[in-house]
Amino acid sequence: MKRVEEIKALINDILAPQEGLSFCEEEGVLWGKDTNGHITFAFQTNNTNVLPQTQSTKYIKLAINNLFLVTTQGHSDERNLSALTLVSDDEAHIDLFIRLTLAFCRDLDEAKLMSFFIGLKELFSKTGGQSQIQLQGIYGELLFMKYFYDTHSVDVSQYYQSEQKRKFDFSVTEKKKIEVKTTIRQERVHHFLQQQLDIDRYDIRVVSIMLQRDDKGLSLFELLGMCRESFSHNLNLLIELEKITKGASRDDLDNMRFNYEYCISNMKLFDAVRIPRIKEKNKDGIFNVEYDCDLTNLSGITEDEAISWIQS
Repeated sequence: MKRVEEIKALINDILAPQEGLSFCEEEGVLWGKDTNGHITFAFQTNNTNVLPQTQSTKYIKLAINNLFLVTTQGHSDERNLSALTLVSDDEAHIDLFIRLTLAFCRDLDEAKLMSFFIGLKELFSKTGGQSQIQLQGIYGELLFMKYFYDTHSVDVSQYYQSEQKRKFDFSVTEKKKIEVKTTIRQERVHHFLQQQLDIDRYDIRVVSIMLQRDDKGLSLFELLGMCRESFSHNLNLLIELEKITKGASRDDLDNMRFNYEYCISNMKLFDAVRIPRIKEKNKDGIFNVEYDCDLTNLSGITEDEAISWIQS
């Protein structure tokens, strides 16, 4: 597959057409420009019975099953295409658009294009920053994900819960859930929502990671880059990684550094049934119950046991 710089070089050699779209074909898809010189990605409409539609946001334009005048290698004809156009000349936007689209362009169809457009729309419209405690939590989630992939060839990225308001970090099945907790304390104490320890409803595993700040340690910025490379096949995750990057300053991402060896050697996994919790069910009208649990002297489960649980 072509890399971002190679696609940019291909597009830079294309002149903006006076009408329609101008493309070069690369690995079965089209990359090119519209009449304003904006980068456009397209493919031949798979199902011409799909109702033609268009949508536009500040940065992204979507066309599904639209008839375009298409120019490729000096030859022009009319074709039904489904396309995305980036309405921005910002280099960071261009790199991001191409990188994510390269991950997207496998087994293309109009439904997937619509879903991809929605993800891009949310990403480009995202505003507001992440707190330090949120970034610390994200660090733990990505560290667990990368460690299990590198050490055990187990890809938990497919189970990652992207929405911040979800009660669990990973949803293996409707019942099986994984929650990652981090702490910079010397004791293994974590904060839980009561639903995160609801063993009557869910089969829960908790990943507990003790972090140690280190000016020469692995930064969140570096960890994000490592995850982009390792999980380049997972488009949904890539979009979430870009949301994280967009929602924090480069300094915040670079300054969040922890000693990798300490973190890995102090990663423990627990079956939630062993974790102290409030056992009484919430009464009507009582909600948002949360509390701290000390897991310091609690016996955990092995990584092999966790993997067997994930894969069973």
